[in-house]
Amino acid sequence: GTEVYFLSIKGANDQADADLADVENAADLVGGVPSQSEDDVVNILYDVKRADALQRSQLLAESLLEYIVADRKLEVRGVKQAGFVVLKWVEFPSVLVETAFINTPHEVKLLKDPVFQKNMAKQLSAGVKEYFRRAGITLGTTLAPSSQGF
Repeated sequence: GTEVYFLSIKGANDQADADLADVENAADLVGGVPSQSEDDVVNILYDVKRADALQRSQLLAESLLEYIVADRKLEVRGVKQAGFVVLKWVEFPSVLVETAFINTPHEVKLLKDPVFQKNMAKQLSAGVKEYFRRAGITLGTTLAPSSQGF
């Protein structure tokens, strides 16, 4: 299945997502990702900036999923919210894309398939470009395609 997460200020949509976020966040703490400062002023400013980032992240998540579902090779599980530490950036929109599940044999085969990988990369790229369009962001220069054709 495919799903795209963006930050939930209140936590996960459901208990499974909350449990997954707890496991991932615990791993981040072991890896040295710092926790949020407890200073009240910093928290207030952080919350204001995070609210804007949350809106932009939701738009990015929706744009990405639209292009991923066009393939129809995977079950689409939608846009979800969770409290993953990796989504708490406020400088730019942050999303987590689950492209397929490694506990599903059919999807493992897809993940190993170079054609699937290339198509997923193209879909994600198209979704990011659509986000830029919807958000009114114009790029000053055109990015040249890589030598691998992405």
